[in-house]
Amino acid sequence: MEDHNLHDEAEAEKKLREYIYVDTDLMNSLLAQFDEGLSTLTTRMNEKTSILTQVATKGGRKSAKISGGVPGIANGSGSAEDSHSMADESSTHNRHQYSENIVYGDYGVEILEGYLKKQFVPVENAEPGDLVLYKDSFSLYDFDSLEAGTNPEIIDPVLRLSTDNVSEEKLDGYKKQLRVIQARTRNASNAKMQIDDMKKKIQKAEQKITEDKSSQENFRSVYAMVNFFSKSMPNSVIVSTEQTVVFAQKSLFRLSPSQLQMLQKNPRTLYIMGIVENKSDNTNWKHQTLTNSQLAPRDIGAIASYLSSIALTNFGISQKEDSLRIRPISMYF
Repeated sequence: MEDHNLHDEAEAEKKLREYIYVDTDLMNSLLAQFDEGLSTLTTRMNEKTSILTQVATKGGRKSAKISGGVPGIANGSGSAEDSHSMADESSTHNRHQYSENIVYGDYGVEILEGYLKKQFVPVENAEPGDLVLYKDSFSLYDFDSLEAGTNPEIIDPVLRLSTDNVSEEKLDGYKKQLRVIQARTRNASNAKMQIDDMKKKIQKAEQKITEDKSSQENFRSVYAMVNFFSKSMPNSVIVSTEQTVVFAQKSLFRLSPSQLQMLQKNPRTLYIMGIVENKSDNTNWKHQTLTNSQLAPRDIGAIASYLSSIALTNFGISQKEDSLRIRPISMYF
C-alpha cells in the first residue's frame, strides 16, 4: 500500500507534457524491435486506462402503443420504440476508443524514450540514420493554410480595403486638380501654397502606390514559393529549428489548422524525437545546368531535392547549409 502511495506521489509530481504530434506507426515499429517493448506498453495501457472502462452508460428503451389507425399502416395499430441506448452506447464507445488511442500514443512515446535513452545522438553530432531527442525554439509552416492565405486573388482585395489605400484613379484625380489650380491661380498670391500642397499630396500618393505594388509583389513571390511546397510536399507541415528541418504529416498532429496557427512565434521550446533521414544537399549546382546533355541519369532524381533545398533556404526554413532533415516520432511541449 505504501509503495502504491509513493507511486501516486511520483506521478503527481511528474511534469505534464502537451503532445502535439505522435507517429504511432513509427513508434510501434521501433518498440517492436525491443523484446519487451510492445508488451510493456500493453501492460501500462491496461493499468492506466482502466478508468475509461468505468464510464457509466445511461439509456433505456421507451415504447408506446399506437392505436386508432395510423395512415400507411394496414392494421391500424403499432408500437414505437426509442432505442436511444444504442446511440448512447455507440457514442460512448467512440469516445472511449479515441481516449485509448491518445493514451496509447502518450505512454508509447515515454516507453520508447526509455528504451532509446542510450541510443540518442546529440543533434550537433548526428548523421543520417541516427535517433535524436532534442529541444529548441521553432517556426512552423503549414503550407496548405499559407497557400490559401497568400493567394493574390484573396490578398489583393484585402489590401485595397486599407483606409490609407490610394488608387491609380485617385492619383490621376490629384494630378488633374493640380493642372486646374495651376491654370486658374497662375497670378493669384496664394497660388504657390496651393500648388505646393497638391504636389506634396501627389508625391505621397505615388509613394503609397509604389509601396502597395511592392507589397503585392512580395505576396506573389511568397505565394509562388508556398504553392511549390504545397504541390511538392502535400499534406505536410514543416517545423524549422536552428539545426534541423522536420517534415511532419499534417494528419498526425493533434491540432486543427487554426490551432496550428497559434503556434506561430511561440516562445516555448519544442521537444522533438525523431530519425535523421538526411542532410541538406550541399552540391554546388551553380556550375551545373539542369538541362545539360551531360547530366547523368542518376542526377535526375536529385532535381526535386535540389529545388526543395533552394526553396527551403530562400524561404529561411533551412537555417544551415547542412541542416538535418528529421522524420519525427513525437513532438511535445
